[in-house]
Amino acid sequence: MLSLHFFKSKAFFTICIGFGVATYVASMLLVKLDSTFTYRWIAFGLSLSSVISICILYVIKHIKSTHFSKETFAKEVDPVLGLFILALTVNMFFLATYPYISISDELRDGGLNALQIASGTLKNIWGYGSYGAHGLIIPTITSFFYLLFGSSVLTFRLPAALLSSLDIVFLYLLVRNLFNRSTAFWASLILVSFPLHIFFAHTQVVVAFNFFFASVLLYFFYRLLKSHATIDYIFFGTVVGFVCNFHAAIRSFACVLLLILFFLEGKKLIEKHFASIKQHSLQLLFLLLFAVIGFGPRLLYTAPQDFLHTSRFSLEDKVTAHKPFTLKDATTIKTNYVKSLMVYVYETTSFFYPEPIPLLPPFLAIFFMLGLGYGFFVVKDRFVNILLFLLLTIPFINSAMTDAVNAEHRLSPLLPVVATITAIGIAYIFQLLKWKGWKYLFGFILLCYLTTQVVTYYTSNVANKGTSFQDIVTMDTFTFLQSDTLLYKSPMLNLSYANKTFIPTPLCLYMSPKNFQYFPGNIRIDEPEEYFIPSATIQYQQNSAISDNDIYVLHQPCVPDIPYTRLVTQQTSLSCLDFNHFMCPLGKKDIISIHY
Repeated sequence: MLSLHFFKSKAFFTICIGFGVATYVASMLLVKLDSTFTYRWIAFGLSLSSVISICILYVIKHIKSTHFSKETFAKEVDPVLGLFILALTVNMFFLATYPYISISDELRDGGLNALQIASGTLKNIWGYGSYGAHGLIIPTITSFFYLLFGSSVLTFRLPAALLSSLDIVFLYLLVRNLFNRSTAFWASLILVSFPLHIFFAHTQVVVAFNFFFASVLLYFFYRLLKSHATIDYIFFGTVVGFVCNFHAAIRSFACVLLLILFFLEGKKLIEKHFASIKQHSLQLLFLLLFAVIGFGPRLLYTAPQDFLHTSRFSLEDKVTAHKPFTLKDATTIKTNYVKSLMVYVYETTSFFYPEPIPLLPPFLAIFFMLGLGYGFFVVKDRFVNILLFLLLTIPFINSAMTDAVNAEHRLSPLLPVVATITAIGIAYIFQLLKWKGWKYLFGFILLCYLTTQVVTYYTSNVANKGTSFQDIVTMDTFTFLQSDTLLYKSPMLNLSYANKTFIPTPLCLYMSPKNFQYFPGNIRIDEPEEYFIPSATIQYQQNSAISDNDIYVLHQPCVPDIPYTRLVTQQTSLSCLDFNHFMCPLGKKDIISIHY
């Protein structure tokens, strides 16, 4: 029986490091030699094993440290578990139906790509997703959820909800170590209640990874700055490298933290007159080496422009054409940067969230501004200053320099930082209130406000704003087709249809001319069709006699002038005359009917 002493010995350290390096090299060689990606899952397992081995080594090396001790666990398990359950409850509300429409990026990036990877029609899992913004590791992970849920929105929504609940745990641990339990509690509740946080927990697993890894990176960066042990450098480098497989927004966040670390290490060496340069150099070399190991075989398919995601830089055309920057370009970037900084309290976000809003509502913005001042002028903590620095730099990199200013998915890594600074402002108010009764009243008002913010997100139906009537008809149609007993297949059978092992069922959909303009040849239809109904091939026909509220479904190929009304025998309707909050067009009272 091996003792804990062995696991904390240099021999075990060497074994884990050697295993991590060996499995990384093996995965790189396998991917390099396997041009047909036949052994992609073995390579993926080897690459993941190298990361896991470093994680195990880190935990064992810190098993008796403060943040892993039994005493700390006993004190913090209840609040951590309580906050996680609360976050999970908020994020799981109406997960399958709200928002109702799911036919855009979230379906492709977390669902359709997962189906393609699981079925083997997309073999190069080391490449990048649509627009080159994220590595295909995301749908590779959600492909395992596809085996459970099949062509359901839960394949990508459930992991998004789980990640957006786990990030609360790491944020709590960070702020608990940085300040106290009360501040950590408020920071966690604020993040849970952010409308953007709830929205992406219900939609985009790509963005949910940003939330999660931002909290993870900040927590372990804080631990590294406190410990400075070699294993901390190795582990943090591994985490940074692994995180760089995901979205460009969190990649830039991780790289900024890495640059901050190098700056702090250089500053420390200068202050100590280079007294321990050998040790520091070795630790930083380990960090860089394991950042490469954490990144894994994706390195073989990553050019500099992929890693930096330069295709979304606002001045990419000029860079490509080798044209000089002008004063006008500098003025544009300056204007964009001011807008990006103001997004915290005034300027609105853009892109996915249906309602333009600042990152913070006015009430919480007051405490955010207080937190900025209190954190910088009073607290004067190095890590708090790092958080403030992130609030200045990330908007420049992820917003001002890009083609979409204040796109909320690119600013998403900042939400844990914003929640922390806001909680610092709240903690300052609690300090000012000397009478315990005022503290209870203030806490009660905050709880009521945050609860109202969560409830309003659901009752206002904000996530369905901006959807067209055709979007509703589309989702109704695919939802109905999924329930058709002739078309419903298990997840494993769907994979067989996706890779053309089985012949799909032909369908013909008759619709109004207006709907017909929307359906065939529209990527917003083609991708949902491929994902939701992999067991069918659909053709479309129009007829002016059909209203926009009706769809006719025939289980056969389309034939000109066929009497389609005689071939349908049943009808199902979605009535919006009754209270049906999420599945109906906003502001309309219609009945959408599907005849089959």
